[in-house]
Order: sequence, then structure tokens, then C-alpha cells
Amino acid sequence: MSESKDFKHYDLVVLGGGFGGYTAAIRAAQLGKKAAVIEEDRLGGTCLNVGCIPTKFMLQNAKIIKACDGAAKRGVVMSQPSVNMAQMIKNKDEKVRRLGGGIKMLLKSNGVDVYQGTGEVFPDYSAKITDMEGGEEIIGWEKLVIATGSNPAIPDLFRDIPGLLTNREALNLPYLPKELIIVGGGVVGCEFATIFSIFGTKVTMLQNGSTLINGFDKEGTACVEESLVKNGVTIHYNAFVRDIYKDSASNFHLEVEMRNEEQPKSFCCADVLMATGRCANLKGLDSLNLELDRGWVDVNDYLETSVADVYAIGDVTAKSHLAHGASAMAMRAVENMFGGRSTKMNYSLIPSCVYTLPEVASVGMREEAAREAYSNVRVGSFPMSASGRALIRDESQGFVKVITEDKYGEILGIHVAGPGATELITQAETIMALEGTIEDMCRIIYPHPTISEALFEAAMDTFGMSIHLPKKEA
Repeated sequence: MSESKDFKHYDLVVLGGGFGGYTAAIRAAQLGKKAAVIEEDRLGGTCLNVGCIPTKFMLQNAKIIKACDGAAKRGVVMSQPSVNMAQMIKNKDEKVRRLGGGIKMLLKSNGVDVYQGTGEVFPDYSAKITDMEGGEEIIGWEKLVIATGSNPAIPDLFRDIPGLLTNREALNLPYLPKELIIVGGGVVGCEFATIFSIFGTKVTMLQNGSTLINGFDKEGTACVEESLVKNGVTIHYNAFVRDIYKDSASNFHLEVEMRNEEQPKSFCCADVLMATGRCANLKGLDSLNLELDRGWVDVNDYLETSVADVYAIGDVTAKSHLAHGASAMAMRAVENMFGGRSTKMNYSLIPSCVYTLPEVASVGMREEAAREAYSNVRVGSFPMSASGRALIRDESQGFVKVITEDKYGEILGIHVAGPGATELITQAETIMALEGTIEDMCRIIYPHPTISEALFEAAMDTFGMSIHLPKKEA
């Protein structure tokens, strides 16, 4: 690339201004480096604008409705709640704009330059930014972080069908669907199924596997599935959509093959949400000729790609598809390149969270994996139904499960389902990150009455000594 008259050179250029991208730029600035972010859409990326934040806003509204539904038996009398989608979207957008403005301020206060436009990077250590009017600018970089994220993965069968919903459209519907078919499952499918079913929509999920969520302990997955069914969601497992078309009345017709049934089933619905996974956003990267791992940018344990001085973080890699994972990768990558460190990324301590009702969260190994890797595994668990605080809140569905290695007391994994699970998991991760043993966990004093006491009880149960569970037979 040829240099422009106003050619600017940066210690670090970050392609993508999502959670991982802006974290990388700010951390570089904190280390005294000149950094820039290239973002073609809105700062905050998928997480802030069409992912984590707006879905949690909608889930909070669903939680309010659930609380209202159970108010009468607690002695609180109120009218039946209803959903105003226009007001909900307005309020959601206000919060997103406020947080987006905060990111812009943080970047400015740290001296990070933000380029609004489509970025393209080149192996000669340059990048081209094309703005909305077609204007171009060239900048240079010493180090590059690819933080371009991912897009919804739409299977070929659905690609040319107009009007299908992804997370982006589902968060901005001006109306509440009477019925909704969700093709797929996973975190996206389960969270939207929770939201719309509680809002009053009749939800049907078509999942092509035998479970809704992969990577979680089976008890946690079962907890999510049970809560969805309780909310009126119909779940079809081992369901493969073989044909789909849209009729003149704008209704979608789906022909679905059921693995365990001889005859296919037909479904008809005006709204269909695709929850069929994500694929890497490789836009602007062609000239680098990066090595890929099943379509994702391949990185080593230090977040380095196959090209010198080029790093990749977050969704664009196969390593972590979580916003907090991207942020952690950003910190590690920048500190390795500028902070005089050479530290590997530890993915085992990235918590996984599903914000359904109840929430589910985990860190470390699943029980099945732990038993395969170790011969001496202890497991302790404690049901939320035995927690006084959970019972007070009428949120007694769930559990805490602690998995340990017996010889040294190493904590291998902790799984939580229930109220505040996504907050509790940080306590669990902290103990593991500091290499605390199960004995250390049992010595922590937990305030009463709190949900967090369930962590203590589950830890004690690994020795068969939970205070608030019946004595186990020898």
C-alpha cells in the first residue's frame, strides 16, 4: 500500500471495536503505546449492540414478569403485566447508546484514535480504512490485533429465504410474535426461548441434536431444558429441517425430519429465528493469508497468528466465543507484546454462562471429563431447594456442584444453576485461579442468608459433611 500525505503510524492497530477490541487498545495505551481502533459499525460490537447487553435487558424484563406472576401468593396484589414492545425497544436502545457513549469516552480519555469505516489490513504493516462516503485513509502499525468477531452462521438451505430472524432482528421486533419457531439451540436459542415464552409467545424449538446446550454438565443442561418446558416451550430433539419456503401470506413452512420417527413433521409460523451457531468474520483479512482452523483464525497459546506481529482474539478464533473470553485474550495478547511477558492463555478458567431463568454457569471441567482424566475424583453438590435465600426468593430450582481431585484437593470444576449463578461463578473461578484447594473453599466464611452459601455446602459435601444435607450413609 502507498502511504498518504497524512500517514499515521501506530504501535498497535486493532481491527474491530467490540469488547475484546477496545480492551486491547485501552490496555496498550495504558502501557504507553499509541493505539488505534478500526470499527465499521458501532463500538461495543455484537455484545453491546445486538448480543449480551440487549438480551440481558430483555431477560430482566422477563424476570420482572415472572416475579409479578408469583406475587399474589406472596400477598402482593397487582394487575397482570403486559408487554409493550415499542417502549421496551426504546428503553433498550437508550441503555445501549449510553454504554456505547461510555466506550467512546474511555477510548478518547486513553488517547486511542478511532477510525469509523471498513478496515482492510496488509502484510506490509499497513491498513486501509474506507468510510461510508468512499473516502480512504492509510495508517501503519507495528502490531495488529484482529478482533473482527463473528456473524450468524446460516445453513445453505435457509440462506436465500427472506425474512428469517437472527439475534439482530429478534432484538428489534416492533411486535410480540404470537408464535415463534427457533431453529437450533445453544445459548442464543435458549435465551430467546426464555424471553419470548415468558412474554407470552408460543415457542417451538427445533434442535438437530439430543441436547440443547453443549459444554455444560448434564445437570445444568437439564435444568435449562426443564425451565423452558415449564414456560411452555415445545422442544423437538434430533429434528432436521429438510425444506423451508415462504407462502404468499408471509408464513414460513418447514418440513422437518425427526430422527426417531418414520414420518416428517410440518410446521407453519410467521416468525422463524435462526440459532444455528456463528462463523468467523474474516472481512478485510484476505491479504494476510492467515492460517485457519476450521474456518476460524488459528492462534497459538500466546494469541499469535501464523503471520508475524499479528494477533487474534475472541470470536474470530476457535478458542473462545464469549465476550469476557475476548477481553481476557486481549489483555493477555497486549501484555505479551508490550508488557515484557510471555504468558500462555488459560482457557480453562473462562466461565461459561447461560442467562436463562434459572441461570446456569460453569468453570473448569465437567464431571464426565474429570472422571476420564483422574482416577480419584470427589463430587459434592447442594440443591437450591435447601437454600433459605433461594426459597425466600421463590427461585429454588438449581444446584451447586463441585468437582475435586482427591489426592491434593485440587478443584477441577464448579457448576452452578439457580439465582445469580452468573455472579456466583466468579467466586468459584477466583478460588480456582488462586489455586485454592477444596479445604480452602470450606474455610471461607459465607454470609447468611445468601445464595453463595450453596458453594460452601457443596464443597463440604465432597467430604460428605454438608451441614444442611442429611447425613450420607457410609
